[in-house]
Amino acid sequence: LLDSTPRQIHLQQLLKYPTPSYMHLPIALDSKGYKLSKQTGATALSLQQPGQSLYAVLALLGQTPPAELARWHPEAIWHWAIAHWQSHAIPQVYSLSCDNIARA
Repeated sequence: LLDSTPRQIHLQQLLKYPTPSYMHLPIALDSKGYKLSKQTGATALSLQQPGQSLYAVLALLGQTPPAELARWHPEAIWHWAIAHWQSHAIPQVYSLSCDNIARA
């Protein structure tokens, strides 16, 4: 997507559309360096403890969730994440290893 961003911005300007803010989120990789996606056959996140999975992803993205957040209901975690999101804290890397996130 990064390669197509300049074309998208150019088209938005031609059409006089507002240009949104863009940011890069690191690609999640498994222990072998493969992208975590359905396309690569990655195992889904565990649904047994969704709060812990969301907590781990927030921490991986450089956010600072309080420890008790891992025990909250997922909807409450999303509210916390939206209210406390710090885009400048996201690691400025192309990809991140996600080995510590529980999967099914």
